[in-house]
Amino acid sequence: MNSLRPLKAFRTREEFAKALLDYIDTELPIVHPKAASHKPFENSTLLFEEGGIDSLSIIHIVSFLEAAIGDTLSLHDINMKNFRTVDEIADLFWLRKKHEPES
Repeated sequence: MNSLRPLKAFRTREEFAKALLDYIDTELPIVHPKAASHKPFENSTLLFEEGGIDSLSIIHIVSFLEAAIGDTLSLHDINMKNFRTVDEIADLFWLRKKHEPES
């Protein structure tokens, strides 16, 4: 259904944020129709408060992120403060992966 690329395939944090935003706007509503009731999201949309994102939506977003970064998120990573906006999600996971040593 989606064409996930490893995070290293995204050259910039902005490309990563755009891929996440595209996923939330186009693919998430297919797998979780409740997410379709929102107008297109922006990077700064408060996902829970304004966007109609719920706990089931977060499970799908976590799956996207795990595929994109090529790693499993810890329970510590999965909390509302880390998933407030697309920008905050991108900042957290782009920087974390960016600072890992190259293999």
